[in-house]
Amino acid sequence: MEVEEDKEINEKEEVHSMATQIAATPVIKGAEAVKVLKEADRKPSLKSEKGAKKLERIFDRMMK
Repeated sequence: MEVEEDKEINEKEEVHSMATQIAATPVIKGAEAVKVLKEADRKPSLKSEKGAKKLERIFDRMMK
């Protein structure tokens, strides 16, 4: 009986698998592209750097 129940559960999981979709990457040109590059090139603030270092220490301790 137990083997049959496990088999039914596995069949249900296969039937109910979820499909995924991948969207196309947008292409940006001209002035909009320059704006995106400038935004991506900015430096983080001192407060943000301190926060990142704090998180790094926390995660390092968790991984030990």
